[in-house]
Amino acid sequence: MESLLVRSKFHELIDKVENLDLLERFYEAFKSASNEKSGVWDTLSPDVQEYISQAYKESLDEMNLLSHEDVKKQFSKWLTK
Repeated sequence: MESLLVRSKFHELIDKVENLDLLERFYEAFKSASNEKSGVWDTLSPDVQEYISQAYKESLDEMNLLSHEDVKKQFSKWLTK
């Protein structure tokens, strides 16, 4: 995917997120990953990088996505205190 399209999709995704805490966590993760000295991506094994890249590609097809409510139901035992 070309850079301009990726940037556009990234901005669209960010604009849809309403949860400030989630936005701040992703901001910090992205900031850390884009810092060459402490880039997270480069510390990952090639297998993990491939897994993440594949998951990203699959997420571009809306048929592969779950709603927030479905995810909460699926992982409810880990979301309760």
